[in-house]
Amino acid sequence: MAILISLPVHELSHGFTARLFGDYTAQNRGRLTLNPLKHLDPIGTIMLLTLGFGWAKPVPVNINNFSNPKIKMAIVSLMGPVSNILLALIGTAFYKIAVILNLAKIGGVFIIYLMTFFNYFVMINLLLAVFNLIPIPPLDGSRIIMAFLPSKYYNFVMKYEQVGLVVIMALLFFNVLDTPLHICMTFLFKLCDLLFSPIEIIQRFIA
Repeated sequence: MAILISLPVHELSHGFTARLFGDYTAQNRGRLTLNPLKHLDPIGTIMLLTLGFGWAKPVPVNINNFSNPKIKMAIVSLMGPVSNILLALIGTAFYKIAVILNLAKIGGVFIIYLMTFFNYFVMINLLLAVFNLIPIPPLDGSRIIMAFLPSKYYNFVMKYEQVGLVVIMALLFFNVLDTPLHICMTFLFKLCDLLFSPIEIIQRFIA
């Protein structure tokens, strides 16, 4: 359920931002929706569930419709991970509220299930944000970095970005990314926890 919420929001954020910049490609192809069936990639979803990383079907974006292609493409790419971080913040707030209800013995086992759900919800969204910010094509991080490259290098990387997918798979296979991903996710998790630390005052009082 967490994946069915998180992945569509990530892709919708890309498409909606592109539309704001004048590109209606995603809208014309029916991708401006939260319907997970429109966004889920079968292999990417299975890998996310089994291996801890994965992807959705990329939202189509035509940079030729942008007035400043490189910069606006970078913003479009950034909004996917940003949406996941915002979802992680929302999930953290609801998790802490669920903890309060559990301490107050309200809701019984249903609250336990909610706590479990929001815990996974936060972790999955942080994983999606951090993983997609890796600066290797075709991940979002590469589009952000490429905004600062000269046009000739930008076009070269865009042309051979599929090679980057092989590189990513190799790095994941040899566990090269495990430590950096863990460090980044831990930092963001603690940051989310810190932002909602005032709620813990209520938790201590009830406890």
